[in-house]
Amino acid sequence: MKKIILILSLVILTASCNSSTSKISIKELKSSIIGENVYTSGISVWKFDAPSEIKEVKIINQKITGELNELTAEYILEDFRSINLYYLKAGHVFRNDGDKWNLVNSYSIEIRNVSELGSKQTLD
Repeated sequence: MKKIILILSLVILTASCNSSTSKISIKELKSSIIGENVYTSGISVWKFDAPSEIKEVKIINQKITGELNELTAEYILEDFRSINLYYLKAGHVFRNDGDKWNLVNSYSIEIRNVSELGSKQTLD
Protein backbone atom coordinates (compact mmCIF):
# COMPACT_ATOMS: atom_id res chain seq x y z
CA MET A 1 0.00 0.00 0.00
CA LYS A 2 2.86 2.38 0.80
CA LYS A 3 4.37 1.67 -2.63
CA ILE A 4 1.09 2.54 -4.37
CA ILE A 5 0.80 5.81 -2.43
CA LEU A 6 4.43 6.66 -3.20
CA ILE A 7 3.98 5.91 -6.92
CA LEU A 8 0.76 7.97 -7.09
CA SER A 9 2.47 10.84 -5.28
CA LEU A 10 5.34 10.80 -7.78
CA VAL A 11 2.93 10.72 -10.74
CA ILE A 12 0.99 13.69 -9.36
CA LEU A 13 4.18 15.61 -8.58
CA THR A 14 5.58 14.96 -12.05
CA ALA A 15 2.32 15.99 -13.75
CA SER A 16 2.22 19.26 -11.83
CA CYS A 17 5.79 20.19 -12.80
CA ASN A 18 5.25 21.41 -16.35
CA SER A 19 7.04 24.04 -18.42
CA SER A 20 4.95 26.88 -16.99
CA THR A 21 6.62 26.45 -13.60
CA SER A 22 10.14 26.36 -15.01
CA LYS A 23 12.36 29.35 -15.54
CA ILE A 24 12.15 31.32 -18.77
CA SER A 25 15.06 30.85 -21.20
CA ILE A 26 16.71 33.68 -23.13
CA LYS A 27 15.08 32.36 -26.32
CA GLU A 28 11.62 32.49 -24.70
CA LEU A 29 12.32 35.95 -23.28
CA LYS A 30 13.36 37.31 -26.69
CA SER A 31 10.28 35.93 -28.42
CA SER A 32 8.00 37.32 -25.68
CA ILE A 33 9.28 40.91 -25.78
CA ILE A 34 9.22 41.57 -29.54
CA GLY A 35 6.56 44.20 -30.21
CA GLU A 36 6.42 45.16 -26.51
CA ASN A 37 7.35 48.41 -24.76
CA VAL A 38 9.48 48.99 -21.67
CA TYR A 39 8.09 51.72 -19.42
CA THR A 40 9.36 54.15 -16.80
CA SER A 41 6.68 56.06 -14.89
CA GLY A 42 4.12 55.24 -17.58
CA ILE A 43 6.31 56.50 -20.43
CA SER A 44 7.71 54.10 -23.02
CA VAL A 45 11.52 54.26 -23.04
CA TRP A 46 12.10 51.40 -25.49
CA LYS A 47 10.06 49.32 -27.92
CA PHE A 48 11.45 45.96 -28.97
CA ASP A 49 10.78 46.16 -32.72
CA ALA A 50 12.90 43.28 -34.02
CA PRO A 51 15.11 40.49 -32.65
CA SER A 52 18.09 41.90 -34.57
CA GLU A 53 18.18 45.04 -32.38
CA ILE A 54 19.01 42.85 -29.37
CA LYS A 55 22.77 42.57 -29.59
CA GLU A 56 23.16 40.87 -26.21
CA VAL A 57 20.87 39.73 -23.40
CA LYS A 58 21.59 38.28 -19.99
CA ILE A 59 19.02 37.14 -17.42
CA ILE A 60 20.29 38.31 -14.02
CA ASN A 61 17.68 36.71 -11.79
CA GLN A 62 14.28 35.10 -11.90
CA LYS A 63 11.80 34.64 -9.07
CA ILE A 64 8.71 32.44 -9.42
CA THR A 65 5.99 33.11 -6.85
CA GLY A 66 2.68 31.37 -7.41
CA GLU A 67 1.44 32.29 -10.88
CA LEU A 68 3.98 35.12 -11.37
CA ASN A 69 7.51 34.96 -12.72
CA GLU A 70 9.49 38.16 -12.19
CA LEU A 71 12.83 38.41 -13.92
CA THR A 72 15.51 41.02 -14.37
CA ALA A 73 17.55 41.14 -17.57
CA GLU A 74 20.31 43.27 -19.04
CA TYR A 75 20.46 44.14 -22.71
CA ILE A 76 22.76 45.76 -25.24
CA LEU A 77 20.41 47.20 -27.86
CA GLU A 78 20.94 48.94 -31.18
CA ASP A 79 18.54 51.68 -32.23
CA PHE A 80 18.30 51.29 -36.00
CA ARG A 81 17.05 54.85 -36.50
CA SER A 82 20.04 56.49 -34.82
CA ILE A 83 22.49 53.53 -34.89
CA ASN A 84 23.21 54.22 -31.20
CA LEU A 85 23.88 51.44 -28.72
CA TYR A 86 21.99 51.35 -25.43
CA TYR A 87 22.38 49.47 -22.17
CA LEU A 88 19.00 48.52 -20.70
CA LYS A 89 18.36 46.85 -17.38
CA ALA A 90 14.70 45.87 -17.29
CA GLY A 91 12.24 43.97 -15.16
CA HIS A 92 9.68 41.71 -16.79
CA VAL A 93 6.61 40.20 -15.14
CA PHE A 94 5.09 37.03 -16.59
CA ARG A 95 1.86 35.30 -15.55
CA ASN A 96 1.28 31.57 -15.70
CA ASP A 97 -1.67 31.00 -18.03
CA GLY A 98 -1.87 27.25 -17.56
CA ASP A 99 0.65 25.89 -20.02
CA LYS A 100 3.02 28.81 -20.59
CA TRP A 101 4.30 32.13 -19.30
CA ASN A 102 2.74 35.27 -20.83
CA LEU A 103 4.33 38.70 -20.53
CA VAL A 104 2.25 41.09 -18.42
CA ASN A 105 4.54 44.07 -17.87
CA SER A 106 8.04 45.37 -18.65
CA TYR A 107 9.67 48.25 -16.82
CA SER A 108 13.01 50.01 -17.06
CA ILE A 109 15.40 49.92 -14.13
CA GLU A 110 18.17 51.71 -16.03
CA ILE A 111 18.71 52.81 -19.61
CA ARG A 112 21.66 54.74 -21.02
CA ASN A 113 23.37 55.44 -24.31
CA VAL A 114 26.65 53.50 -24.49
CA SER A 115 27.57 54.41 -28.08
CA GLU A 116 30.59 56.39 -26.92
CA LEU A 117 32.01 53.15 -25.51
CA GLY A 118 32.13 51.70 -29.00
CA SER A 119 30.70 48.60 -30.64
CA LYS A 120 32.66 46.33 -28.32
CA GLN A 121 30.26 47.05 -25.44
CA THR A 122 29.33 43.78 -23.70
CA LEU A 123 27.48 42.74 -20.57
CA ASP A 124 30.47 40.92 -19.04
